[in-house]
Amino acid sequence: MILGGLWPRIVKVVPPRAVFDKIASGTQQREHQAREVKYFDQQEGRVFLHPSSTLFSQTTYKSRFLAYFTKIHTSKVYLRDLTEIPLYGLLLFGGTVTIKHTTGHITVGSDWVKLKAVARIGVLVNQLRRLLDEKMQKSLDTATLLGISDEDPIVEAILALLTRDGVDHEAI
Repeated sequence: MILGGLWPRIVKVVPPRAVFDKIASGTQQREHQAREVKYFDQQEGRVFLHPSSTLFSQTTYKSRFLAYFTKIHTSKVYLRDLTEIPLYGLLLFGGTVTIKHTTGHITVGSDWVKLKAVARIGVLVNQLRRLLDEKMQKSLDTATLLGISDEDPIVEAILALLTRDGVDHEAI
């Protein structure tokens, strides 16, 4: 939901290449340091997390995207007030979702946010967004709240995608 208000303030997270150490029982991936993680903004290119940011010492992320609120230009471009964005949050509340059938990609907003996915994911996300937009417009027209506890299948589907990031843990 935060992404809906912050779009298009999105940052790509690029972790360093994995390095492995030999140990007696095989190999083990070496943990990298926070300063090795790189961040990229669509307008500025390479950006840095401000030392006062809660994510400053973070080394791993579940998602490759962060949303930010504050951008500070000093000797470098620093970002503060960041939060991790789940992929389905990006698809459901980011910019326009475009399906690239020939390349097997989905883009959000522009070609800068490109995700590898089958076309049906993009079609289903666009349909869910359309249905949610209709529900929200109806809610505005009738001056009623769109509640989570209404047992609405559209809202339940969106909540399931956001909380599980598209993975059905019961099927695993």
